[in-house]
Amino acid sequence: MARNPATLHYKGLPAQGTVTDFQKVTRSTRHGMSTTFHPVVDFTPGSGAPVRFVSSMPPFARPRQGDTVPVLYLEDKPQDAMIDGGAADFLFPAVFGLAGIFLLSKGMRATRAEEVR
Repeated sequence: MARNPATLHYKGLPAQGTVTDFQKVTRSTRHGMSTTFHPVVDFTPGSGAPVRFVSSMPPFARPRQGDTVPVLYLEDKPQDAMIDGGAADFLFPAVFGLAGIFLLSKGMRATRAEEVR
């Protein structure tokens, strides 16, 4: 499972898929158990052979069974596909990355100000 969103956005081919089911994924966290439901998507790439994949992450928009969703896949590995969330695929990491840079710069300024005293 080599799903890399950046690679798929850069090199991926578009297709339309259909949400056929949901797979229950339960993980242990430090606060207990966490359960999410990941869409199972069927699509047909250019090669013509139908492909089914389970989205590695639940999408921000919650599709329902039977919904059509945009898919990105690699021509040589169509099973390594993902639901194309567009800009939302990068929005969440970008917001936290920018917040981290902001907090780091504030901390560095505060440290420097204290050294000057």
